[in-house]
Amino acid sequence: MQTRQYKRLKKNDMRPSASLKKILHAKPSWALAIFHRLPLSLQKMVYQRLTPSLPRFEPAKIEKLSFFPLDCAWSEVVFAPFHDPEIASGLPCELIAIDGQGCRLTQCWSWLLIEWDAASGPDVAELYLKTALRLPHYDQMIACLTVPQEVSVSLRVSCDGEWLDWQGPFPGTGKRMELLLPVRGKRLDEVRLRISSENEGGHTISLSWFGLRDSSRFETVRSGRVEYDPDWQGLIKPADHWGRPSFELGLLFDENVFQEVARKKQLPFWNRHFTFLEERAKEYMQRVPEKDAGEYLPFDDERYIREYERGRMPFYFEALVLGFVGLINRDPLMMRHALRYLMCMVHTKNWTQSAESRLPGSTWDQRCFLEEMTTYSVSVLADWFAFALTDRAKSLIAQSIWDKGLAVIERDMMKFSYLYHINQGAVFCRARILGGLYLEKIWPRGGKYVRQAFRDMTETLDNYIARDGGGHEGVGYLCQTMQAAIPACIAYARSRGEHPFRYVKRFFGRCESYIEAMSATAPGTAVPEGDCRIDRFCGDGIAVLAKMFPRGVCAKILGACIDSGSLFSVTGTLTNSGGILGMVYGPESVAEPVSVAPKFALLKHSGQFACCRKKDGHTYRLHVIGSRANPSHSHFDKSSLVLEADGVALICERGMVNYDHVEANHLKRSCMHNVVTPVIRQGVFADQQIPTVPVVPQGRMRGDSLRVKMDISAVWQRYMSACFRTIYSDVPSEIMVNDEGKLRAPGQLAFHLQSPLPFEIDGNTATVRSGAIRLTVEVPWAKTLSSHQEFMDLHGAPVYHLAAVSYDIQDAFSLNTTIRVSHG
Repeated sequence: MQTRQYKRLKKNDMRPSASLKKILHAKPSWALAIFHRLPLSLQKMVYQRLTPSLPRFEPAKIEKLSFFPLDCAWSEVVFAPFHDPEIASGLPCELIAIDGQGCRLTQCWSWLLIEWDAASGPDVAELYLKTALRLPHYDQMIACLTVPQEVSVSLRVSCDGEWLDWQGPFPGTGKRMELLLPVRGKRLDEVRLRISSENEGGHTISLSWFGLRDSSRFETVRSGRVEYDPDWQGLIKPADHWGRPSFELGLLFDENVFQEVARKKQLPFWNRHFTFLEERAKEYMQRVPEKDAGEYLPFDDERYIREYERGRMPFYFEALVLGFVGLINRDPLMMRHALRYLMCMVHTKNWTQSAESRLPGSTWDQRCFLEEMTTYSVSVLADWFAFALTDRAKSLIAQSIWDKGLAVIERDMMKFSYLYHINQGAVFCRARILGGLYLEKIWPRGGKYVRQAFRDMTETLDNYIARDGGGHEGVGYLCQTMQAAIPACIAYARSRGEHPFRYVKRFFGRCESYIEAMSATAPGTAVPEGDCRIDRFCGDGIAVLAKMFPRGVCAKILGACIDSGSLFSVTGTLTNSGGILGMVYGPESVAEPVSVAPKFALLKHSGQFACCRKKDGHTYRLHVIGSRANPSHSHFDKSSLVLEADGVALICERGMVNYDHVEANHLKRSCMHNVVTPVIRQGVFADQQIPTVPVVPQGRMRGDSLRVKMDISAVWQRYMSACFRTIYSDVPSEIMVNDEGKLRAPGQLAFHLQSPLPFEIDGNTATVRSGAIRLTVEVPWAKTLSSHQEFMDLHGAPVYHLAAVSYDIQDAFSLNTTIRVSHG
């Protein structure tokens, strides 16, 4: 993004003179004080006189900033909502580079990103924000941002024309934090954010918003909250009035499930799974849900919640586990606890996680994830526990499902066309179908609503699931999609008197080929490609597909998924939301798990290649990553390769950490994958573009001999007129990687590998060892080889990055790298 407000500074204009640094960044002195009292135009003149290399730029147009209240008492307000692109584009701020190289402001959909590629000294840059705001009764400023651990920030404000002392430095935590600064006077004139770094590498800061707080009023508002009465009199019937448990609608299944699951939980594998659910339910019994019931729903994704609201887990799935286990075990205390969760959800004013999504004057939102999950949970619980709810409670539930849930979901489904091409549209339709089915039975004009929701889900899944059964967001997102869409399919089919699996088979019947292609060597494990936050197949979809295809891939890995708890441990937004439907609809008989890593798999529509070869008692698995056109939740990783030997990942994919970690901004970069990249300058590597055409491996295998070729010119158009990667392998233990093409301008190339094991470098050879297994990488064309630990994988475990950098290349190149695995 480049506007008058967000000035991109040229890479060769990043180093101010020593005299300027002395004036601006020495300890407070008369010179600094005088400088900061100068008008903005004179400050720019000083910059230009002392640093002739700095570009001249016009001051941003200073628009009158507004207050956006975070509560009805106006005890806290936002005045610079950087998270809202529509408002942030008009904020009068400038980024001035000091020691930083490639400094830039990039407006993301939910943050303003402050990015830099490298730093020649400790002081990276300063951000200036002109404010000119009346302070009235506010005595603290709040800075809400996410800062890497190697980076620190300091803040300074000008009030009534006087600069207050610098506050900080505040070291980064890698996660969102709120910094408080004292303010005083009648007017806030300007805010300055100084960025310092402990190392020379590039980093990213996610800037959410600046706000103000009246500390006295804030404490009064917080201390004035009163908890709900856990008896919920008039809404939950006394237990002796419940009668025999019976469902109102049977959205997902009917009362016969009690007897069926009671028998099934005694069977091998399922006994361990139900015990797992029971243990979780006992944990949730210790929670007092009323303590967390308030204006907004509790949530564990910290990207958009306040610092004082952390540590509160979501209601929606804990309530379902309590309800399900309570019903199966006929445990009235557990059932009542689930009903308390239900009442807390219904009495929460906003089915979203924080005031940031409901700022008056802002249209920003993070999409209707919590609205969807809560609508689904409330609808299912109201169906299960109709016998324990009063008529008043049922009316309240119906009104909440529409006002707080479906109305917001409908807004998003109408507002954003992209939802119909990624997993989100299918996920949101789960609540529309389940909530709609609940309402259509009690509201006389609700019948047409569910039909439209099912048509929208059909459109989305037809766009999302490729003809070869694959998706474009990795296995984690496919499993999330199944976790949401399968109950919607079952509920819709049951409501129309059809077989529960009719639509499940229609949408997901071909996905087993993708699950097989993405399977790692160990049963139930997966290649975590793209924004994948789990390296196991997860969720109820595995159990349901195992029931549908008793000799298929999912039936062979189901036992491993049960033992690892991954049926329950769905990733992403639907974290820990599985296991119930799998317990009900999964096959009674579960076989001992076996590896399903394919001997040869080429998915031409999804863009994935995999093969698993055996030689001399050893197993070698190779995977090459491509994609369809315009993938979402994907990384700049096209042509990246993964290599396992005897189940050990020697060359790995990192996957993705939770999005509230600042490292998430870097893990998608090309240099974090096993690809070749142009070198922009020393230590800075270019990134691929998102492919607008399919980028698909082409491969063949004859006996043990393998050849895979990819044309990746489409993702390197900015830097290369052509680029191809070819992998040759005559024996499973050795591969030769040839990267060839033509640069648009002379420069260097770098070959990157990632491993969970440290590299040992000797000349042009790098080695990693895991017990008796040894991986050797020979790079005869490299000018330099370097390796260091860089970030982590999806589990937070360290990953080691090998970078082999070439000599200068004028135009055409052909680089041959040999990778060998030996044993003993």
